[in-house]
Amino acid sequence: MSSLDHANLPNQGRPVRRFGSIALYVLAVVALVLGCRNVSRDHEDINAYMSRRDARTATAEGTVTRFYSNILRSGREQPMEIIQFTAESGETFEGKAVRRGDAPGRHYTVRYDPRDPHNYALPEIGDPGYSWKDAFLGNVPFFVIALYFLWLAWRIGRGPGQDASRLD
Repeated sequence: MSSLDHANLPNQGRPVRRFGSIALYVLAVVALVLGCRNVSRDHEDINAYMSRRDARTATAEGTVTRFYSNILRSGREQPMEIIQFTAESGETFEGKAVRRGDAPGRHYTVRYDPRDPHNYALPEIGDPGYSWKDAFLGNVPFFVIALYFLWLAWRIGRGPGQDASRLD
């Protein structure tokens, strides 16, 4: 009996196929869990951002005082500016923003939280407007990989030469 004859016997290769399909099912579940966990974490981050944004009710006049350069991890240089504003309490705060080519002395309207003036934003920059799509679409690769692993496990579990109409 040659090695090719073993491939035609009904029980040959079945444990290997079963182990392969179980391993792929486990990988699919891991990918789904990672995707769902990342979606929930992104959702928490978006909710925290929204609560910080909604707390910014006070406005103040901010002035660009100086410029500097921030070195990013990639080694690229990012021009920044320091904006100084005075809160309702009379305290002066400094905030950082990405430089837009302005000269020192330029005035901006700064929105800040009266209870925590370190929570500030410049309305001219714009609001990114996070939504549920940002939490879900950033994690789509996990779900696609999980579906691919499920499909592979299904194909391996069926075995060669079987079609769906003949399955028990």
